[in-house]
Amino acid sequence: ARPPGAGSDPTMATVALPGGQLVPGQSLAMPLWVRAAEAGRHSLHFALVYEPLEPRPQLKRRVCPLSVHVRVRPSLAVEHALRPAHACAQACRHVLGLHVRRDSSEGPPEGPRLRLAQVSSVSQGWELAPLSGRSAPPPALAAGEECVVHLRLGQAAQHGPGGGAPLPFVHSELRFGGGGGGGAP
Repeated sequence: ARPPGAGSDPTMATVALPGGQLVPGQSLAMPLWVRAAEAGRHSLHFALVYEPLEPRPQLKRRVCPLSVHVRVRPSLAVEHALRPAHACAQACRHVLGLHVRRDSSEGPPEGPRLRLAQVSSVSQGWELAPLSGRSAPPPALAAGEECVVHLRLGQAAQHGPGGGAPLPFVHSELRFGGGGGGGAP
């Protein structure tokens, strides 16, 4: 692996060994977070390069290829419930409830937390909004935890600003601020 900086290869990474070396019989665990394009079975191929601590002309570098097969599962599961809004609700036709659950097999509850950062929708006639202006952001979830997010689903404007051309689609994007207990974005 090359040192980071100008001209370095972004597909390579150098991992420092604890104590600077790995003695015979010792092992090193390197946990990885895999972000795959889709859930399911994947094959990952690695090339581990190692060299002697003291330079030797007959032994420069060795390469140890490693292939592993992993099953990637989603980190979060989301279920929804749609209910008619109360009759006195203004500009709100329905309430959308999103039940977000973190996979409990991802590790201990004291491990890294994930927070729901954004909800987006594209529709021809509906737009999403926070249910209330005082809605708190969803909490960061540890393994096995869950939360419910309530959103307002209302009729979208059918025409552009100033009564312009009809809108073919409405893109609603709700970003949730931090303060959910820290963790990964």
